[in-house]
Amino acid sequence: MVAGKILNKTTILLALSLTLVFTGCKKKSSFDSDQNSYNLEASRTVESEIRTDAQHWHFSDERICVVFGYGFNNPETVNPIISRLENLYGLDSEGGLILPLVFPEDFRHGGKSYATDLAQILNDETRQFRGVVVLGAPEYTHIALARNQDNWDQNLLYPVIALFPQDDVLGLESTCDIVIDKGVSADLNGEIADSEEQLQNIEDTPEILIQTINYILALGEPLPKDNTVFNYAKQMLPNHELFHYVDPETGLQSINHFVIK
Repeated sequence: MVAGKILNKTTILLALSLTLVFTGCKKKSSFDSDQNSYNLEASRTVESEIRTDAQHWHFSDERICVVFGYGFNNPETVNPIISRLENLYGLDSEGGLILPLVFPEDFRHGGKSYATDLAQILNDETRQFRGVVVLGAPEYTHIALARNQDNWDQNLLYPVIALFPQDDVLGLESTCDIVIDKGVSADLNGEIADSEEQLQNIEDTPEILIQTINYILALGEPLPKDNTVFNYAKQMLPNHELFHYVDPETGLQSINHFVIK
């Protein structure tokens, strides 16, 4: 009789043990399933964020005109830069910020190209310009910029910046807020005495251009026409050492024209 009771207790304990084991397995299995589901949802979320971030720029009603002139207008140089600008800001053709113009192709009519046509482009009432950046400004660019100033009664609402120009020095200094050169000098006729080959070797041009565009966006207004513009230029290109440009004929130091080291 005692042996029978012991046997019954043993049977009951064994049954309880088996029940707990199976219950534990079921709970563990359920937890694993939930964990896998969570990982799948997390993976989908990350993938969704990656797809969303693929386009860095936003549609804009404003435009920054970027002109690619001498030394920066060959396909090997201009195409990668425009591609990078498209990725960062979007292009005018797709509702983005940047209106790229390549000289002479985008200024050609009647078999010839005229940099002075830039004035007509900037006077397009269908576009609201936020700024103008000219790389390797070709001859007579300053005339186009002067005409644009006249259209605004000398009160432009946005900055105009020339980087590594090939146009008349005095003309650009009078029509641009900032002029930046790369360790160059001017001859007695006021022309920048640097070759296109040397300009093409300015490896940090894309970074300088992007810093300039970002500064225009941050600034939101034209620059002052006084000695304080040097401080603005240093803010625009904080990673470069700048010096005032000195005219080789007169020995006068320019207010808004600087040489980058």
